[in-house]
Amino acid sequence: MNHSSSQVIVDYHKAYDNFSFDELFSKLKLIEKIKSANYVVIKPNFAAGTYVEADSHVVTNLKLIGQLIEYILLIDSQKIIYIAESDSTGFGFAFLKFDNLKLPESLNISETAQKNVKLLDLSRDVLIQKEDKDFRYFINFDKQLWLSKTLMGADFVIDITNLKSHSVTGFTGACKNLFGTLYPCEKWVFHTHISEVIHDLVLAIQPNLCIVDACYGMEYNGPVAGKKIDAGFRIWSTSPVAADIASCYMVDFNYMKVAHLKKLFQTMKIDPEKVIFDNKIKENKICFFHTPQYFLQMTNQIGLVIQRIGEALQYLGHRIHVTNNLLQLLVAIFRPILMTVLGRECLKKIKHMILKEK
Repeated sequence: MNHSSSQVIVDYHKAYDNFSFDELFSKLKLIEKIKSANYVVIKPNFAAGTYVEADSHVVTNLKLIGQLIEYILLIDSQKIIYIAESDSTGFGFAFLKFDNLKLPESLNISETAQKNVKLLDLSRDVLIQKEDKDFRYFINFDKQLWLSKTLMGADFVIDITNLKSHSVTGFTGACKNLFGTLYPCEKWVFHTHISEVIHDLVLAIQPNLCIVDACYGMEYNGPVAGKKIDAGFRIWSTSPVAADIASCYMVDFNYMKVAHLKKLFQTMKIDPEKVIFDNKIKENKICFFHTPQYFLQMTNQIGLVIQRIGEALQYLGHRIHVTNNLLQLLVAIFRPILMTVLGRECLKKIKHMILKEK
Protein backbone atom coordinates (compact mmCIF):
# COMPACT_ATOMS: atom_id res chain seq x y z
CA MET A 1 0.00 0.00 0.00
CA ASN A 2 1.23 3.47 -0.87
CA HIS A 3 0.53 5.28 2.38
CA SER A 4 1.41 8.69 1.00
CA SER A 5 -1.28 8.43 -1.66
CA SER A 6 -3.82 6.68 0.60
CA GLN A 7 -7.07 8.57 0.61
CA VAL A 8 -7.77 10.65 3.68
CA ILE A 9 -11.25 11.99 4.37
CA VAL A 10 -11.82 14.80 6.83
CA ASP A 11 -15.41 14.31 7.93
CA TYR A 12 -17.54 16.73 9.94
CA HIS A 13 -20.64 14.65 10.68
CA LYS A 14 -21.63 14.38 14.33
CA ALA A 15 -23.84 11.36 13.68
CA TYR A 16 -24.14 8.99 10.75
CA ASP A 17 -26.98 7.55 8.71
CA ASN A 18 -26.74 4.95 5.96
CA PHE A 19 -26.32 7.62 3.28
CA SER A 20 -23.32 9.28 4.99
CA PHE A 21 -21.70 5.89 5.63
CA ASP A 22 -22.29 4.90 1.99
CA GLU A 23 -20.53 8.06 0.89
CA LEU A 24 -17.51 7.46 3.14
CA PHE A 25 -17.10 3.75 2.39
CA SER A 26 -17.59 4.30 -1.35
CA LYS A 27 -14.91 7.00 -1.47
CA LEU A 28 -12.52 4.70 0.37
CA LYS A 29 -13.49 1.76 -1.89
CA LEU A 30 -14.21 -0.51 1.07
CA ILE A 31 -17.72 -1.87 0.47
CA GLU A 32 -16.64 -4.81 -1.70
CA LYS A 33 -13.78 -5.60 0.68
CA ILE A 34 -16.24 -5.87 3.56
CA LYS A 35 -18.52 -8.12 1.51
CA SER A 36 -15.67 -10.51 0.72
CA ALA A 37 -14.13 -10.51 4.22
CA ASN A 38 -14.34 -13.72 6.25
CA TYR A 39 -15.05 -11.63 9.35
CA VAL A 40 -14.39 -8.12 10.66
CA VAL A 41 -12.28 -7.12 13.66
CA ILE A 42 -12.81 -3.70 15.25
CA LYS A 43 -9.93 -2.51 17.47
CA PRO A 44 -11.07 0.43 19.64
CA ASN A 45 -9.09 2.25 22.32
CA PHE A 46 -10.28 0.90 25.68
CA ALA A 47 -7.29 1.98 27.79
CA ALA A 48 -8.40 2.35 31.44
CA GLY A 49 -11.66 0.73 30.37
CA THR A 50 -11.88 -1.25 33.61
CA TYR A 51 -12.89 1.83 35.60
CA VAL A 52 -13.63 4.90 33.43
CA GLU A 53 -17.10 5.92 32.29
CA ALA A 54 -18.02 5.29 28.66
CA ASP A 55 -18.53 9.03 28.02
CA SER A 56 -15.20 10.08 29.57
CA HIS A 57 -13.40 10.60 26.22
CA VAL A 58 -10.78 8.16 27.56
CA VAL A 59 -12.26 5.25 25.61
CA THR A 60 -13.51 5.21 22.02
CA ASN A 61 -17.03 6.50 21.43
CA LEU A 62 -19.26 3.43 21.85
CA LYS A 63 -22.09 5.04 19.89
CA LEU A 64 -19.81 5.41 16.85
CA ILE A 65 -18.75 1.76 17.15
CA GLY A 66 -22.40 0.74 17.27
CA GLN A 67 -23.25 2.78 14.18
CA LEU A 68 -20.35 1.15 12.33
CA ILE A 69 -21.55 -2.31 13.28
CA GLU A 70 -25.10 -1.62 12.11
CA TYR A 71 -23.77 -0.35 8.77
CA ILE A 72 -21.48 -3.34 8.25
CA LEU A 73 -24.42 -5.67 8.89
CA LEU A 74 -26.46 -3.67 6.38
CA ILE A 75 -23.79 -4.56 3.81
CA ASP A 76 -23.76 -8.21 4.93
CA SER A 77 -26.27 -9.30 7.58
CA GLN A 78 -24.35 -12.53 8.22
CA LYS A 79 -20.97 -10.95 8.89
CA ILE A 80 -19.36 -11.82 12.24
CA ILE A 81 -17.84 -8.74 13.89
CA TYR A 82 -15.27 -8.95 16.70
CA ILE A 83 -14.60 -6.11 19.12
CA ALA A 84 -10.99 -6.66 20.14
CA GLU A 85 -9.09 -5.50 23.19
CA SER A 86 -6.14 -6.69 25.28
CA ASP A 87 -5.08 -6.28 28.91
CA SER A 88 -3.61 -3.04 30.22
CA THR A 89 -1.09 -2.19 32.93
CA GLY A 90 -2.35 -2.53 36.51
CA PHE A 91 -4.44 -5.69 36.07
CA GLY A 92 -6.59 -3.99 33.44
CA PHE A 93 -7.84 -7.28 32.08
CA ALA A 94 -9.70 -7.14 28.76
CA PHE A 95 -12.68 -9.08 30.11
CA LEU A 96 -13.04 -6.54 32.92
CA LYS A 97 -13.06 -3.73 30.35
CA PHE A 98 -15.86 -5.46 28.46
CA ASP A 99 -17.80 -5.85 31.72
CA ASN A 100 -17.30 -2.27 32.93
CA LEU A 101 -18.28 -0.80 29.55
CA LYS A 102 -21.29 -3.17 29.44
CA LEU A 103 -20.48 -4.55 26.01
CA PRO A 104 -22.12 -5.32 23.68
CA GLU A 105 -25.41 -3.99 25.14
CA SER A 106 -23.99 -0.44 25.50
CA LEU A 107 -23.38 -0.19 21.74
CA ASN A 108 -27.05 0.69 21.29
CA ILE A 109 -27.54 -1.82 18.47
CA SER A 110 -30.44 -4.13 17.80
CA GLU A 111 -30.71 -7.55 19.43
CA THR A 112 -30.30 -9.08 15.99
CA ALA A 113 -27.04 -7.18 15.47
CA GLN A 114 -25.80 -8.19 18.92
CA LYS A 115 -25.93 -11.84 17.84
CA ASN A 116 -23.27 -11.11 15.21
CA VAL A 117 -20.96 -9.33 17.66
CA LYS A 118 -18.28 -11.23 19.56
CA LEU A 119 -15.84 -9.90 22.16
CA LEU A 120 -12.26 -10.83 21.33
CA ASP A 121 -9.83 -10.99 24.25
CA LEU A 122 -6.47 -10.42 22.53
CA SER A 123 -4.59 -11.46 25.68
CA ARG A 124 -6.25 -14.90 25.87
CA ASP A 125 -6.64 -15.87 22.25
CA VAL A 126 -4.31 -18.35 20.54
CA LEU A 127 -1.20 -16.43 19.47
CA ILE A 128 0.85 -16.56 16.28
CA GLN A 129 4.29 -15.12 15.69
CA LYS A 130 4.82 -12.30 13.22
CA GLU A 131 8.19 -11.53 11.64
CA ASP A 132 9.29 -8.85 9.20
CA LYS A 133 12.71 -7.86 7.90
CA ASP A 134 11.84 -4.21 8.54
CA PHE A 135 10.99 -4.65 12.23
CA ARG A 136 13.01 -2.47 14.59
CA TYR A 137 12.18 -3.91 17.99
CA PHE A 138 10.95 -7.49 17.53
CA ILE A 139 14.18 -8.58 15.86
CA ASN A 140 15.61 -11.56 17.74
CA PHE A 141 14.89 -14.55 19.96
CA ASP A 142 14.62 -12.41 23.09
CA LYS A 143 12.19 -10.00 21.42
CA GLN A 144 9.44 -11.78 19.51
CA LEU A 145 6.10 -10.41 18.31
CA TRP A 146 3.15 -12.67 19.11
CA LEU A 147 -0.36 -11.52 18.23
CA SER A 148 -3.91 -12.87 18.36
CA LYS A 149 -4.56 -15.53 15.73
CA THR A 150 -8.13 -14.26 15.28
CA LEU A 151 -6.92 -10.70 14.75
CA MET A 152 -4.25 -11.69 12.25
CA GLY A 153 -6.66 -13.99 10.43
CA ALA A 154 -9.16 -11.23 9.71
CA ASP A 155 -9.61 -10.00 6.15
CA PHE A 156 -10.88 -6.65 7.39
CA VAL A 157 -9.55 -4.78 10.43
CA ILE A 158 -10.95 -1.46 11.62
CA ASP A 159 -8.65 0.66 13.80
CA ILE A 160 -10.85 3.21 15.58
CA THR A 161 -9.60 5.55 18.27
CA ASN A 162 -10.18 8.97 19.72
CA LEU A 163 -7.54 11.64 19.14
CA LYS A 164 -5.69 12.25 22.43
CA SER A 165 -2.52 13.69 23.84
CA HIS A 166 -0.20 11.09 25.35
CA SER A 167 2.25 11.40 28.22
CA VAL A 168 4.86 9.21 26.48
CA THR A 169 4.35 9.67 22.73
CA GLY A 170 2.91 13.20 22.79
CA PHE A 171 0.11 12.23 20.42
CA THR A 172 -2.01 9.11 20.13
CA GLY A 173 -3.98 8.20 17.03
CA ALA A 174 -4.41 5.26 14.67
CA CYS A 175 -0.80 3.98 14.90
CA LYS A 176 -0.54 4.20 18.68
CA ASN A 177 -3.91 2.46 19.07
CA LEU A 178 -2.33 -0.73 17.71
CA PHE A 179 -0.15 -0.83 20.85
CA GLY A 180 -3.31 -2.21 22.47
CA THR A 181 -3.06 -5.40 20.40
CA LEU A 182 -0.05 -6.65 22.40
CA TYR A 183 -1.10 -9.47 24.69
CA PRO A 184 0.98 -8.78 27.87
CA CYS A 185 -0.79 -7.06 30.74
CA GLU A 186 2.15 -4.90 31.86
CA LYS A 187 2.70 -3.00 28.63
CA TRP A 188 4.84 -0.43 30.44
CA VAL A 189 7.78 -2.74 29.77
CA PHE A 190 7.59 -1.62 26.12
CA HIS A 191 7.57 2.11 26.91
CA THR A 192 11.35 2.44 26.75
CA HIS A 193 11.19 1.43 23.07
CA ILE A 194 7.61 2.45 22.34
CA SER A 195 8.28 4.13 18.99
CA GLU A 196 9.98 1.00 17.61
CA VAL A 197 7.20 -1.23 18.99
CA ILE A 198 4.43 0.87 17.39
CA HIS A 199 6.43 0.95 14.15
CA ASP A 200 6.52 -2.86 14.07
CA LEU A 201 2.82 -3.24 14.93
CA VAL A 202 1.79 -0.99 12.04
CA LEU A 203 3.83 -3.16 9.65
CA ALA A 204 2.43 -6.38 11.13
CA ILE A 205 -1.29 -5.53 11.27
CA GLN A 206 -1.92 -3.05 8.42
CA PRO A 207 -5.58 -2.21 9.23
CA ASN A 208 -7.97 -1.71 6.32
CA LEU A 209 -9.84 1.25 7.78
CA CYS A 210 -8.57 3.79 10.31
CA ILE A 211 -10.78 6.28 12.11
CA VAL A 212 -9.39 9.01 14.37
CA ASP A 213 -12.24 10.65 16.26
CA ALA A 214 -11.44 14.24 17.24
CA CYS A 215 -15.07 14.89 18.16
CA TYR A 216 -14.35 12.71 21.17
CA GLY A 217 -10.80 13.81 21.91
CA MET A 218 -8.57 14.74 24.81
CA GLU A 219 -5.69 17.17 25.35
CA TYR A 220 -3.24 18.19 28.11
CA ASN A 221 -2.44 15.21 30.38
CA GLY A 222 -3.78 12.40 28.21
CA PRO A 223 -4.38 9.63 27.49
CA VAL A 224 -6.40 9.16 30.70
CA ALA A 225 -6.23 12.30 32.89
CA GLY A 226 -6.57 15.00 30.23
CA LYS A 227 -9.22 17.53 29.28
CA LYS A 228 -12.15 16.57 27.02
CA ILE A 229 -12.25 18.30 23.65
CA ASP A 230 -14.55 18.28 20.63
CA ALA A 231 -12.59 19.45 17.59
CA GLY A 232 -15.54 18.89 15.29
CA PHE A 233 -14.01 16.41 12.83
CA ARG A 234 -13.06 12.78 12.26
CA ILE A 235 -10.35 11.38 10.02
CA TRP A 236 -11.13 8.35 7.84
CA SER A 237 -8.33 6.63 5.93
CA THR A 238 -7.11 3.29 4.62
CA SER A 239 -3.70 3.93 6.20
CA PRO A 240 -2.91 4.47 9.90
CA VAL A 241 0.12 6.58 8.98
CA ALA A 242 -1.86 8.84 6.64
CA ALA A 243 -4.65 9.10 9.22
CA ASP A 244 -2.20 10.29 11.88
CA ILE A 245 -0.51 12.78 9.56
CA ALA A 246 -3.90 14.30 8.76
CA SER A 247 -4.94 14.29 12.42
CA CYS A 248 -1.77 16.12 13.46
CA TYR A 249 -2.21 18.63 10.67
CA MET A 250 -5.81 19.32 11.64
CA VAL A 251 -4.90 20.15 15.25
CA ASP A 252 -1.76 22.07 14.30
CA PHE A 253 0.56 19.50 15.91
CA ASN A 254 3.96 18.82 14.33
CA TYR A 255 3.88 15.17 13.25
CA MET A 256 7.68 15.19 13.06
CA LYS A 257 7.67 15.29 16.86
CA VAL A 258 6.00 11.85 16.92
CA ALA A 259 8.91 9.39 16.99
CA HIS A 260 7.01 6.36 15.68
CA LEU A 261 5.70 8.35 12.71
CA LYS A 262 9.24 9.48 11.80
CA LYS A 263 10.40 5.86 11.85
CA LEU A 264 7.46 4.77 9.70
CA PHE A 265 8.19 7.54 7.19
CA GLN A 266 11.71 6.14 6.82
CA THR A 267 10.74 2.48 6.56
CA MET A 268 7.78 2.99 4.23
CA LYS A 269 9.52 5.74 2.23
CA ILE A 270 6.66 8.13 2.91
CA ASP A 271 6.77 11.82 2.15
CA PRO A 272 4.25 13.21 4.67
CA GLU A 273 3.88 16.37 2.60
CA LYS A 274 2.31 14.28 -0.19
CA VAL A 275 -0.59 12.98 1.89
CA ILE A 276 -3.68 14.21 0.05
CA PHE A 277 -6.88 15.36 1.75
CA ASP A 278 -10.12 14.75 -0.13
CA ASN A 279 -11.58 18.14 0.84
CA LYS A 280 -10.48 21.56 1.98
CA ILE A 281 -9.62 22.16 5.60
CA LYS A 282 -12.47 23.97 7.29
CA GLU A 283 -12.22 26.73 9.84
CA ASN A 284 -13.55 24.75 12.81
CA LYS A 285 -10.30 22.94 13.49
CA ILE A 286 -8.40 23.44 16.75
CA CYS A 287 -5.86 26.25 16.48
CA PHE A 288 -3.51 24.54 18.93
CA PHE A 289 -3.43 21.07 20.48
CA HIS A 290 -2.24 21.11 24.09
CA THR A 291 0.16 18.28 24.82
CA PRO A 292 0.96 17.02 28.35
CA GLN A 293 2.21 19.70 30.72
CA TYR A 294 5.94 20.16 31.26
CA PHE A 295 6.03 18.53 34.70
CA LEU A 296 4.45 15.34 33.35
CA GLN A 297 6.79 15.29 30.36
CA MET A 298 9.79 15.73 32.66
CA THR A 299 8.78 12.97 35.09
CA ASN A 300 8.09 10.66 32.14
CA GLN A 301 11.58 11.16 30.74
CA ILE A 302 13.22 10.66 34.15
CA GLY A 303 11.12 7.57 34.73
CA LEU A 304 12.02 6.08 31.35
CA VAL A 305 15.76 6.56 32.00
CA ILE A 306 15.42 4.77 35.35
CA GLN A 307 13.35 2.07 33.70
CA ARG A 308 16.02 1.47 31.03
CA ILE A 309 18.66 1.03 33.74
CA GLY A 310 16.33 -1.29 35.63
CA GLU A 311 15.63 -3.36 32.51
CA ALA A 312 19.35 -3.82 31.89
CA LEU A 313 19.92 -4.93 35.50
CA GLN A 314 16.91 -7.22 35.47
CA TYR A 315 18.04 -8.86 32.23
CA LEU A 316 21.57 -9.27 33.59
CA GLY A 317 20.21 -10.79 36.78
CA HIS A 318 18.21 -13.32 34.80
CA ARG A 319 21.20 -14.29 32.67
CA ILE A 320 23.37 -14.75 35.77
CA HIS A 321 20.92 -16.83 37.81
CA VAL A 322 20.59 -19.47 35.05
CA THR A 323 24.35 -20.07 34.79
CA ASN A 324 26.04 -23.05 36.48
CA ASN A 325 29.73 -22.65 35.66
CA LEU A 326 32.31 -19.89 35.36
CA LEU A 327 32.35 -19.80 31.57
CA GLN A 328 28.57 -19.41 31.37
CA LEU A 329 28.76 -16.67 34.00
CA LEU A 330 31.34 -14.73 31.98
CA VAL A 331 29.25 -15.12 28.82
CA ALA A 332 26.15 -13.87 30.67
CA ILE A 333 27.93 -10.79 32.02
CA PHE A 334 29.58 -9.87 28.76
CA ARG A 335 26.77 -11.05 26.46
CA PRO A 336 25.84 -7.60 25.08
CA ILE A 337 29.45 -6.98 24.07
CA LEU A 338 29.85 -10.50 22.69
CA MET A 339 26.60 -10.15 20.70
CA THR A 340 27.97 -7.01 19.08
CA VAL A 341 31.42 -8.44 18.36
CA LEU A 342 30.72 -12.12 17.60
CA GLY A 343 27.07 -12.15 16.58
CA ARG A 344 24.15 -14.29 17.70
CA GLU A 345 25.03 -17.41 15.69
CA CYS A 346 28.57 -17.55 17.05
CA LEU A 347 27.27 -17.28 20.61
CA LYS A 348 24.86 -20.14 19.96
CA LYS A 349 27.75 -22.33 18.82
CA ILE A 350 29.71 -21.47 21.99
CA LYS A 351 26.68 -22.35 24.11
CA HIS A 352 26.34 -25.72 22.35
CA MET A 353 30.02 -26.43 22.90
CA ILE A 354 29.64 -25.75 26.63
CA LEU A 355 26.61 -28.01 26.86
CA LYS A 356 28.40 -30.73 24.91
CA GLU A 357 31.40 -30.65 27.24
CA LYS A 358 29.08 -31.17 30.19
